[in-house]
Amino acid sequence: PMRLSPSYPTNSLSLLLAMFVNGALGVGLGLLMDRLDNTVHNARELESDLGLPVLASVPLLQEEEGLTPQDYLLQKPLSAFTESLRAVRSSLELSNVDRAPQVIVFTSALPNEGKTTTSISFARAASVAGKKVLLIDCDLRRPSIHKMLLSPGEKPSAGLVEHLAGKASFEEVVCQDAQTNLSFVPVVSSSINPTEVLGSAQMERMLTHARTAYDLI
Repeated sequence: PMRLSPSYPTNSLSLLLAMFVNGALGVGLGLLMDRLDNTVHNARELESDLGLPVLASVPLLQEEEGLTPQDYLLQKPLSAFTESLRAVRSSLELSNVDRAPQVIVFTSALPNEGKTTTSISFARAASVAGKKVLLIDCDLRRPSIHKMLLSPGEKPSAGLVEHLAGKASFEEVVCQDAQTNLSFVPVVSSSINPTEVLGSAQMERMLTHARTAYDLI
C-alpha cells in the first residue's frame, strides 16, 4: 500500500519545533525592542534618568466641546486636568515650606510641547484659587498669551519689550484676563536678542517689583 504522509518528521514534532522557534524569536525580538526603547514611561523612570523630582503629570487633554485647555479648567474644576495643576502648585509650595517659590519658569526643549498652554492653565488655576498671579510672556519670537487671554479683536498697545526699553511703565503693560483675576504682561514687539532682553538688569528690576505686588509670578 502507498503511504500518503511522511514517516519522519511527524506532524506533532514539526509543530512543537515551530512553536519553540517562534517563541524564541518572539522573546528575542521583545528583548531587543526593550533595549532600543529610550522613551520615558512613568515619573519614576524620569526621576531616575534625570535625578530631579517630578512635581506632577499633566494629562494630555483632548479637545472637548470646542474648549481650549485654559477654558476647560474653568468649566471643569473637578476634572483630572484641573486637579493635576493643583498638584503642581501644591508640590511647589511644599518644596520649601518656609519660603515657597514665587517666580516659576515654564519652558520646554522643543517648540509645540505645551509650555504656553500649561503656563496659562496653571496661572488661571492659581488665580481662581485666590492667589494674586502675574503671568509674563517671555516668548519674544512667537508670543501668543495675549491672543488667548484677551477678548477677540483686543490688542495691547505695549508689552514686555516696551517696558524694559523704558518706553512704558509697568502699570501700562499689565493686562487683565477676560475671564479671571489673572494679570499678565504680553509681548507686543519681538526682539532679535531674546537672551539679552530677558537677562537684562531691567528684567531683574521688573521681577523685583512684581514680587512685592503678586503672590505668584
